[in-house]
Amino acid sequence: MINYLYQISHFLAVATKKFSISVNDKILMLLSNFSQYKNDWEMPFTLTQQGIADYLSLARCNVSRAMKRLIEDGMVEERKAHIKGIKRKRYVYFPSTKGLFRIQEINEKLDKIKIPYTNLSQETIQLPISCLRICRTERFGK
Repeated sequence: MINYLYQISHFLAVATKKFSISVNDKILMLLSNFSQYKNDWEMPFTLTQQGIADYLSLARCNVSRAMKRLIEDGMVEERKAHIKGIKRKRYVYFPSTKGLFRIQEINEKLDKIKIPYTNLSQETIQLPISCLRICRTERFGK
């Protein structure tokens, strides 16, 4: 487990040297993971500004500023919705069609970055960043 965590930290350190991701892009990437909730009545807390701030370890004021820019640029749509475990409705956010195209651009850039990874057979291979989830599944089955 410790070796795996070391590999992830190394993986991400190399990636950030090769490609920096803006706060706006980080938010878009996070929101893309929750698009299945877009038409639901009750939403996860992560889709609120505070939830985004907590998940990405950002200050709430930075998320608020970024969301304002993303909405103005047409990258994100907002609406009020019920949040699981909270009585009052809050604004939740989803990538718009324009935002989904931006997410695709980011993923294409990330796929070009190759990171050394040692698999279970102790072979070191070069993998794109998008394979990080596959590597975790290979090791832990989740």
